Amino acid sequence: RIIDYGLDEIFINAKINDKLNSNQSIFFSRQDRNLDMLINVWKNSISPKIKDAKLLITPKNDQSLKMYGIYDRELKDQKSLINDLISSRMALIPGHKAELYCLAAEEAKELCLPIVTMGIGSLSERIKHNYDGLIGKNINDFSSLVVELYQNNQLWNELRNNLIISRGKKKWKNAAIKFLDIISND
Repeated sequence: RIIDYGLDEIFINAKINDKLNSNQSIFFSRQDRNLDMLINVWKNSISPKIKDAKLLITPKNDQSLKMYGIYDRELKDQKSLINDLISSRMALIPGHKAELYCLAAEEAKELCLPIVTMGIGSLSERIKHNYDGLIGKNINDFSSLVVELYQNNQLWNELRNNLIISRGKKKWKNAAIKFLDIISND
C-alpha cells in the first residue's frame, strides 16, 4: 500500500504566482538524484531548441553551465525555495531508483508547477501523465516533453489547472486519516 505524506503548511498556504517566468524550469531535488543526467540532456537537447530557457538547479558551483542557461539557485529556507518554485514554469525531476516518495514532486505539485519526469523510482506513482505532469519513456522522450511544455501553452494551462483543482489535499491531517484507515482495515 502507498502511504501518503503530508506537506508543511508553508507550501499549502503559499500564494500561487500568476507572474511567473515562462522561460524558467527548476530542479530542486538532491544532486545525486540524476542532476548530472538532467544537465547533459539540457545542454544537448533542450538549450539548443529553446535558446532563452533558464534552468535553476541545486548548486553545483560550475560557472561554465551559465552558457547553457543553467544557474545555481540559492539554498536558503523554505520561503526562498517557494519563491523559486512559484516563479518557474515547470519542475524537471527525472527521478532516481533510490527515490521512495519524492517529497520534492509533491511540493512542486502543491504550488501548481507541472512536472516533467522519466518516472524513475517513485515518480511514476507521483505524476499522472497528461494530468499533473508528463512522463518520458527515455531521455529523448523526456527532452522532447520539456521542449513541448515550453512551447505548448494550452498543454501547460491544462496541467496547471488540474494542479490548481488538486491543491490543498496533502495536509498531514488527511494523510493521518488515510493511514489510520489502512491499518484498521488490515
